[in-house]
Amino acid sequence: MRYLQNVYYEIYDPEIDEGTYFYYQAAGRSFKVEILADAFEDGEDRKPKSAYLLHTNLIVLVYSIASLESFEYIKKTLEYIKFVLKSVSLQPSYLLCATQCDKEEERKVSQNEAFLFAESLETRFFEVSSKTNINIKDLFEEIVVRAYVQKYGSFPPKIEKKVNKKGCLIS
Repeated sequence: MRYLQNVYYEIYDPEIDEGTYFYYQAAGRSFKVEILADAFEDGEDRKPKSAYLLHTNLIVLVYSIASLESFEYIKKTLEYIKFVLKSVSLQPSYLLCATQCDKEEERKVSQNEAFLFAESLETRFFEVSSKTNINIKDLFEEIVVRAYVQKYGSFPPKIEKKVNKKGCLIS
């Protein structure tokens, strides 16, 4: 919510978020991006979540640096994701994101441990703080670029803008 609304919520429940669209500017173009925030929970019926997975280009695995349990849980979740996607031969791109990097004194997951996990996924690793807005813009930029490349193979070249004699844009 920090990136989309520039708001920090002390308590945020992604289960109530049905999906959010936003437009992102990159390479002189505007991209419509849909975010489906989905928290996997043990014991829940996973069928709706499976449906989300079947239409994704990028999965961001998110955990808290202050919770070893959340880090271990994303590993279990990743196994489930790969199991679901194996049946349809879909291989999305992944990003690893550690939240609450402003809580360094409460850190339970080392940067090295997370980096090694990201390396095993052949992906990038971000530490962010929604509270202090650290690395939020960089993360979303990476999300948009990765999702686009995953779907279309490469990022589009920058559009050269031309202005005619009257100051009107020609693209």
